Amino acid sequence: MVMPCQKNEKPPVTNTSVPSRDMNPLPDFWLPVFWKNQFRTTIELPTKEKYPQVRGSVAIITGSNTGLGFEASKQLLSLGLGHLIMGVRSLEKGMAAAQKLKAVAPRAIIDIWRLDMQSYDSVQEFAKKCANELSRIDFVILNAGLSPSVFEIVPATGHEVGMQVNHFSTALLTLLLIPILKAKAGDHGPPRITTVNSLTAHLCKFPNRDERPLLASFDDPDITPWSSQERYGVSKLINQLFLTKLCEKVKPDDVIVNMVDPGLTKGTNLGGHHEATGVAGMLSRSFFSIAGRPVDRGAASYTNAVYGHGKESHGCFLMSCEIAPLAGWFYTQGETLVEQVWKETIEELKFAGVEAQTLTFVVATSPKSSRDNQKLVRGHAARSNQSRDNKKNIKSWILKKKDTSTALQVPDGSIPGRVGSNLSLLDFPEPLKPYMENDIFRCFHGMRGALYPSEICLQVDETKSSWTTNLLVDQVYFHSVIFSTEAYFDMILGRKQGCLSQFHFSKTLRLLQERLSNPDSKAISDATIMVVVTLGLVAELIGDRAAAESHVAGMARIIDLRGGLEMLRYDNPRLPAKVCRVDLGLALRFGCRPVFFNNDISWNPYISSQGLIRGMKKANKRNNDIAVFIKTLDPRLSNVWRDLEEFSTLSNLASQTGRKLQPNTFSEIMISILYRLLALSYPESPVENALRLGMMAYTASVFFRWRDMKQRQAFLDDSFREALSELRKAELRPLDAVLLWLLVLWKITVSDDSRHDVFSEWTFEVLHGLEIKSWDGVRDVLKTVVWIDCLFDASSRRVFEPMLKMTGGLTGAHT
Repeated sequence: MVMPCQKNEKPPVTNTSVPSRDMNPLPDFWLPVFWKNQFRTTIELPTKEKYPQVRGSVAIITGSNTGLGFEASKQLLSLGLGHLIMGVRSLEKGMAAAQKLKAVAPRAIIDIWRLDMQSYDSVQEFAKKCANELSRIDFVILNAGLSPSVFEIVPATGHEVGMQVNHFSTALLTLLLIPILKAKAGDHGPPRITTVNSLTAHLCKFPNRDERPLLASFDDPDITPWSSQERYGVSKLINQLFLTKLCEKVKPDDVIVNMVDPGLTKGTNLGGHHEATGVAGMLSRSFFSIAGRPVDRGAASYTNAVYGHGKESHGCFLMSCEIAPLAGWFYTQGETLVEQVWKETIEELKFAGVEAQTLTFVVATSPKSSRDNQKLVRGHAARSNQSRDNKKNIKSWILKKKDTSTALQVPDGSIPGRVGSNLSLLDFPEPLKPYMENDIFRCFHGMRGALYPSEICLQVDETKSSWTTNLLVDQVYFHSVIFSTEAYFDMILGRKQGCLSQFHFSKTLRLLQERLSNPDSKAISDATIMVVVTLGLVAELIGDRAAAESHVAGMARIIDLRGGLEMLRYDNPRLPAKVCRVDLGLALRFGCRPVFFNNDISWNPYISSQGLIRGMKKANKRNNDIAVFIKTLDPRLSNVWRDLEEFSTLSNLASQTGRKLQPNTFSEIMISILYRLLALSYPESPVENALRLGMMAYTASVFFRWRDMKQRQAFLDDSFREALSELRKAELRPLDAVLLWLLVLWKITVSDDSRHDVFSEWTFEVLHGLEIKSWDGVRDVLKTVVWIDCLFDASSRRVFEPMLKMTGGLTGAHT
């Protein structure tokens, strides 16, 4: 059933009576909102009867020569707009557009004024022209925006171009226009400023939110890694936070300021998808064609934002022609972020006199949310994905009814049980059966801990990633998800491969072979690569070396066709880490030569070069003797040790605070360490070789969670055993603390017997030499080397307390 805009049935108290800031935040899972907006809501086209205020009005529309700005201009002129000022970067293109618009309204006045949103001077000149040449302004639509595909700095300002256009210049123009509009109000009530915003403000990850200064951190990709999609969303978020503060200081009786999201719209040039080539271009255009609104419907939301709502829309975010919640960040960290964004923006723009000028219109008289409303909103916001302070308690909308009694306990973790969800509203490549719905749920929510330790990593909701879209549109990927989920839980539960995993494996393989036999753009798509990654991962888990090597070789050929890992990372930042995980898994389990990074490797420390530990104190106790010992090693190995130390510091801090590691950051650190260690070899140095294998076991036990499934990385295990055996026979030994660290790693990552493995006697000797009689003593020594408390304490304590009891020592203070 199609639901036309503003005709949906509502309870007696409608959303329009509640300001955006007092609403419940949007749900974590983006798809239902997106589905409702794009497929189940039809925006009504504006008519003269519905919007009589437009007739004879004077309007300013920026970015009005193309896309939504042009379409909105055309619609408003057809409604009787008397005077249109087009703010455009290119006067030539603006005049060409104006000629087309003249055909719609021959009697209207259409002026083309230059406005370059990358230039503060141009913004100021435009505002000055508005003040000097216009006697009346009824409304302004700030439509000009940018979704840059590459990182670029505006030389004149020093800011990244997306932030410059979407926030800084938009904020400056807003501040300059408000007193002008107040002075030039017409007969249709308070003049309006509608800024085009986006739902992507709610979806952005905002990894640099704790950086200070905040806004400058967007200008340095070393501080805030570049992502085109992320940058567009976060630039809209920053401007949204700024406007919410501004609207507290502007009376709606003087100027009504609101924001509008036109939704995903086909036929626009935003993001450059119309110019993209190859697979990415085809997929992008197909997605816009299927999911995008017609451009006239998207533009209709502009008219609705201007004249479809009154003073109640002041400071509000409008979506699908209704007042909607602000981005989730406002409800969870708004008090801090709003003030920070406001302060830094005003500081940036004070050159234009806005700091002093704001005294002419900024008045703290607008109503604020009551304390009761604020508490209510924050209570509901506790389940938002942007709530970072207590991540373990955050649940997605699917999990909100989870019964803890359905959780299946596994070592050091749990697998959530099946709960109700409403995936039946979505169109999958095949009709969804109940077990498929269960598998999709388990894939996105029950398996995340197997990839990224929840104690130290931000648990990103995979349902908000591009993989959800692939699941809906790619049949091969759909079956690979069902197959891999069934196979994973077969192994977790100790079952033989079930008929469902066999059926979907066969179907995945058949569909994949058909795709690769008839090469087209899909044959090298992200979804195809992920299917091959899945097949390789499962083959590795079940111990089928030949199949795993075959899949990885095929995956490497596809990646070569995509331009290599570097280009793949440019297209999809998260995909290369998944590819490398399979490559490394084969090397550690079967001893295969890595396909990637087997020749050209950088040996410099990785973490310090990324600025990840600036200002952080070391979480582990520093042992100067160990520091001296590490300096005696091969510099390449000591650099990897440094990364391992700093990763452990980051992990300990992440487990104790809300500053979790981004999954991709976690993966890249692990990958950089493991590839370097695999490339090293010390046949003549038992100490360095044992340390290399110990570091590898330490890293692999974090990056690969096989131990929960009783899986062995046979090559690594055997190599570590041989290295320790050689070290025991060698004349030179490392420090006792380092030696204990190696033996502890052996016991918790390889040995199945806590008391009677091949190195038990040696371990007793080292404990005796260090005069350790309790588990606390063991732990204190380990923390002077490298140690992650939340990941290793429980397993090592289980091993060593029985050993210490056998020696007659104390059992440790912890119970």
